[in-house]
Amino acid sequence: MLPTLTPDTFVLIDAARSPAVDDLVVAVHPQKKIEICKRVAAVLPDGGVELASDNAAAGQDSRHFGPVSRSGVRGVITHVFGSSGGGLGSADGSAPAR
Repeated sequence: MLPTLTPDTFVLIDAARSPAVDDLVVAVHPQKKIEICKRVAAVLPDGGVELASDNAAAGQDSRHFGPVSRSGVRGVITHVFGSSGGGLGSADGSAPAR
């Protein structure tokens, strides 16, 4: 499977929104301290999340680095710009509001 987001992608996030299963989020990699974009696989009772890579064969995710605390989640991705998937749109694939 190809990555959902490419290096030329820009995203908007909602930092106040609590992540839910299947949301795309920007989080801090717990070991490398870089920002990563991953899909939420599970929300834990303490508010932390388990993250999954859409490209599981090539990507690193919670299988490699464990869960990410709620404070490590920068926000839920709401809009995507410039992705090879097609220009401008909402993170859920719907057309942008006009």
